[in-house]
Amino acid sequence: MRLTTVLGAGATVDIGGITADKLTNEVVMKEQRYKDIDDKEKHRMLLSDIYQALHHYKQNATINFEDIMNCLENLYSMHESTKIRTPWATIAEFKKEFQGLERRMILCAHSDLLTIVGDSISKYDVSFINHDRYSDFKNFWIQISKECSLDLFTLNYDTVLEQCFEGNFIDGFGDLNDVMGVEGNSARRFQPAILEEEKGKSKILHLHGCINFARATLRIPNHNKYAFQESYMDMYKYNTYKEANEHWRGENAIITQSGDVVFNDPILFGLRKPDKILSVYPYSYYFRELQDAIISNHSLLIIGYSCGDPYINNWLIRMMEIHGENRRVVIVNYYDRNKTLCSDTYKTVKNDEAQILSDSEFDVYSKLMQEEYKAIVDPISYKVRGLPTDGKIISKDSCVRIYFEGFHTAIIKYGDEIINFLNS
Repeated sequence: MRLTTVLGAGATVDIGGITADKLTNEVVMKEQRYKDIDDKEKHRMLLSDIYQALHHYKQNATINFEDIMNCLENLYSMHESTKIRTPWATIAEFKKEFQGLERRMILCAHSDLLTIVGDSISKYDVSFINHDRYSDFKNFWIQISKECSLDLFTLNYDTVLEQCFEGNFIDGFGDLNDVMGVEGNSARRFQPAILEEEKGKSKILHLHGCINFARATLRIPNHNKYAFQESYMDMYKYNTYKEANEHWRGENAIITQSGDVVFNDPILFGLRKPDKILSVYPYSYYFRELQDAIISNHSLLIIGYSCGDPYINNWLIRMMEIHGENRRVVIVNYYDRNKTLCSDTYKTVKNDEAQILSDSEFDVYSKLMQEEYKAIVDPISYKVRGLPTDGKIISKDSCVRIYFEGFHTAIIKYGDEIINFLNS
């Protein structure tokens, strides 16, 4: 038996993981500085300008660093210097405040954004082993992996899962190879046969990239010896973020079939993830693994995932169709009684303090639980407002459970219960 697990950003909040709001604040405070073709220093708060424009356009909607990345990719796609311009450039033009942007400014903003996210993730990643909740998290993963092998699909960029498993896992990356043309520097090359040959082991698959990923830098004459066997966009895995980060610099964009440009970064964010995932190893293979896992495994554990990726949701909702009453699904998230996430039309109580599911969460939850909106929201709203109570609800057919007090509380209060249920 194997267990499919999907981890979102909420899975790391209890161990010091940075939130999207905090990341976005750091991004918009960064000033872009670069030298133009005449070696003159230029500066502008481009990331902040994009944020303000988005905030004005979307009004009360939440804007985060992924929206900013999406705009940067659109700006780059439509820039007059881009080799293959998007067809949108024939019918649209920049707003006044974004006209005349130099290509170097856009690339500078992209580099700043990527560095801020990478450095922020690395900061809590290296301190995870010293966190006071490290043992709780590690013990949970070790305990559950003793009951069944895990197919762990993490959407996070950190290496906390690797630290918990201490090498007792596979990710498709082989032995260290000196492929970079840099003396004393080596990385692991992705080899999908490893995932096929060692099926009994737990897998840790970074579907949205990792801070320890980087491309193979071609340096003549010591060029990558696998250059004629793979795509130049393939990702390698380094031992540390510091080593990988040395190869994060430089322009490397993917030209989509529509002619748009998306950045091929070691950590994937923005709103064009499917274009990136399907174009780059190991992400394209990892997505295949996710599909295979959902088809083969009747148990599914979702932790801290807000259902913001439609291409993933489209497979999660198939659990009932594929496994029926044999499905065992556990959803672990955190619901704040002081925050409302959904539109007025979906509020089921007059008190705004009640926590309401977002539209995408409800769509996934309702298909997993086979229940209507009110049957899901009312129990959560009632229990969140009335805490402390038991922080869970169970579907009518007893096949799905939602724990809504956060990951750490769930493993402390219900760890054994969750593991036994998923293995039933």
